[in-house]
Amino acid sequence: MQIGLVARCDHTGLGYQTRALAEMLNPDVILLVDSSPFKDLKQYPEWYKKYKVIVSNGIPGYNEYEKFLKQIDVMVTAETPYVYEAWNWARMIGVKTVCQLNWEFFDGLVQPNMPHPDQYLMPSYWHLEDFQQLFPETIYLPPPSLEMPATKALNMSRSGKKKFVHIVGSNAIYDRNGWSSLIDAMQESTGDFELHVFSQQDMTGLRDKRIIYHISDINDNKELYENFDALILPRRYGGLCLPMNEALLAGLPVIMTDIEPNNKILPKQWLLPSYLSSRFEARSTIDVYSPDSLADKLDEMSKMSDNQMLNWKQQAYEIGYDNYSIEKLKPKYMELLTNIVQSEHNKR
Repeated sequence: MQIGLVARCDHTGLGYQTRALAEMLNPDVILLVDSSPFKDLKQYPEWYKKYKVIVSNGIPGYNEYEKFLKQIDVMVTAETPYVYEAWNWARMIGVKTVCQLNWEFFDGLVQPNMPHPDQYLMPSYWHLEDFQQLFPETIYLPPPSLEMPATKALNMSRSGKKKFVHIVGSNAIYDRNGWSSLIDAMQESTGDFELHVFSQQDMTGLRDKRIIYHISDINDNKELYENFDALILPRRYGGLCLPMNEALLAGLPVIMTDIEPNNKILPKQWLLPSYLSSRFEARSTIDVYSPDSLADKLDEMSKMSDNQMLNWKQQAYEIGYDNYSIEKLKPKYMELLTNIVQSEHNKR
């Protein structure tokens, strides 16, 4: 079975997601989308130096796809093939197609006649049943995250004043990761701790001696999780959350809103009571939530003993390993891809 992967090499969610998929699937060919023509981002093609790569300068067209598809049996992509006609180009030559979608960015909700792949994968439980009503064969299968042994070891060995981290990232619409909620909580909190905030762009801040800001595009995403005690992420909406998955594998408990899909994965003591605060229209109507009691949770965690925090960290790694590690996910992916390719061979 020859596996092809459509990948990105930038510091975006799609970049990290496809990089981890490549590490797990060891694809025979990668169609590498250089995003610089449509995103002002540095590219890291060296991520894929050990693979056979076809580079597309921006959105891939028929020529790039023709070279790519004729070398593979099954094509895997995350969120989009960049040009939907690619599903038909693959089908014409008997190549099976798999897409790991995101509900909020799924164009099929507003373009009912668009082409579709042979198999959709949902990366989280968010709107899974809604999507299965549209495409019954859809299954839940999240992307892997890369393990960080040295980072996890450092986090496990931490003691003393607590250090928390919040990731703003590229600040998605309606403050998806909940920075505004954290600003409000910091003004109520009296706990003695450090809060490190990472953002890829300028942002509204708060003057507080406990907060350390990092406004830059980091070189390695391990920096986001290294030498901390917990990730504070009062996420307001959304499905796939790579920072949550990565933090868990780095041994960091993740404090989130008590909404789906967070409460399908995380233990109750890490979840914040939450209420519906607004809605917005994307491809569908998206409910937006805000947390209660975040200040109390920060103060509570700042007073936890090192042993209590270590227990939470060990629990975090176990959750991350069971749900998002390559070792746990690879057999599931390989079985799925093998069955899909075999179904095509049986037709011939």
